[in-house]
Amino acid sequence: MLGKRIFLYLFLYLILNISYAQRMPTLGEVWSNAERRVYENEILRQQAIREEMENERLRRQYQEEENRRQELQRVNYQIQQLMISAAGGNAADQYTLGNLYFNGQFVQPEPQIAVYWWQRSAIQGYALAQSSLGYAYFVGVGISQNYKEAVYWRTKAAEQGEPNAQTALGSMYMSGQGVKKNPKKAVYWLKKAAKQGHAIAQECLAWAYYDGNGVPKNKIYAYVLFSHVANSSENAKNGLLIVKNAMTQEQIMHAQSISVYDILK
Repeated sequence: MLGKRIFLYLFLYLILNISYAQRMPTLGEVWSNAERRVYENEILRQQAIREEMENERLRRQYQEEENRRQELQRVNYQIQQLMISAAGGNAADQYTLGNLYFNGQFVQPEPQIAVYWWQRSAIQGYALAQSSLGYAYFVGVGISQNYKEAVYWRTKAAEQGEPNAQTALGSMYMSGQGVKKNPKKAVYWLKKAAKQGHAIAQECLAWAYYDGNGVPKNKIYAYVLFSHVANSSENAKNGLLIVKNAMTQEQIMHAQSISVYDILK
């Protein structure tokens, strides 16, 4: 009887140990499971990074759209106030409103409306509006082309010291557009603008000195003026090369010792 019990115990012990051994994973299985968990964790980490990046992109996009919306509201409000002020007779705001319509800035480009506001401002004596109105008449934008009107309004602005108008008026006197050709008067207005640092006026004046048009021919003065504005346009660079090739080395050295302001004083 005792032997049967011992045999039974041994049999159960062996059965239990065999079952346990069958449930024990191998080293390879342990390593494979660990690799799988690392891989799965890495996938989850990458997914979380992508989600965070997408959320950040959406946040930035929303903020940019919100900034644009607020900016548009601010601009619309400023334009409304500008229109109210212009309608009330403010010459500076009439000129500014005309510029917005002419350039199509924040509003649809409407040259005729631009000219309307420039006219209202120019009539009040606002020099910048007078100059712009002169330009509109000269090129025929927003209003019928009329050189005489261009001269009239550019003269009004030039007399108040507006350099763009002075330069344009000088060019018209030099070419005889809208006025009787008068190189001396052209040089008079070009000098006015050149003294204020207007690069185009200084370039035109350089050509006048080179050609002796309205002033005594003077290659040294032409060289000085061309040198001063050579970086502002290809025409000025070419003019400098032309006048330099027509000068002696002594003349060039003399010109290099003269300031543009010595010529314009």
